[in-house]
Amino acid sequence: MFDPLAVGLALCTAFVAAVLFLNPGSGRRWPWWVAGGVVLWLAVQAILGWTGFYHTDAPPPRPMLLLFPPLVVIAGALLIPRSREWLKGLPLRPLVWIHAVRVAVELVLWGAAERGVIPRAMTFEGTNFDILTGLTAPVIAVVGFQNGQPRRWVLIAWHLTGIGLLANVVTTAVLSMPTPFQRLNFDRPCVGVFDFPFTWLPAFVVPAVLFAHLVSLTQLFPRKNTDRPTVPAAEVAVAGGSVG
Repeated sequence: MFDPLAVGLALCTAFVAAVLFLNPGSGRRWPWWVAGGVVLWLAVQAILGWTGFYHTDAPPPRPMLLLFPPLVVIAGALLIPRSREWLKGLPLRPLVWIHAVRVAVELVLWGAAERGVIPRAMTFEGTNFDILTGLTAPVIAVVGFQNGQPRRWVLIAWHLTGIGLLANVVTTAVLSMPTPFQRLNFDRPCVGVFDFPFTWLPAFVVPAVLFAHLVSLTQLFPRKNTDRPTVPAAEVAVAGGSVG
């Protein structure tokens, strides 16, 4: 049976993966094992969601397996010096564009709330204003750069705000899940992300947009040895024709 919400979430996942791994502007390619690991992780989460793995309350709280492992990987990637230096070469503009997916994600969440599988608080009708990051992403992708160079403090302010809005909805979701940690929305807990393909939202889409924020900030915050983050030549050439 055709499910528009499931299709929408699958397209969101594909969009995020494409922006991360198929962007030619960086002049580099991700190691094959990174993309392979992501595909394997998505497959595992698809199987777990399909089999109802997350709907049981056996300890430890199984929903923590949706978000915690990707966060550990992100922390490792940003803390290991060799990985951190490699990530600093990623172009900044696609790391802004990727956040446009948050508009579509918010529409999916709204549809899930209409079905009663997530609390209304997790949508733009409640206390989730994350859609603002998605709506402003195309604007920031233009005004956040000048002559191919980033406007550092514009981008820093936007990325920090985006992290705050993301943290707000993730906190609401975690505290609304039927686990020992639940503190909110007992009348309508967050169970909509326990099924395939919605498991991909906390397991990949949310960590990926957080990753994009953090990698960008790693490049943008002032450093002692330079005043401006390095922008790949390919991105400067493209941007020069579109941004005055």
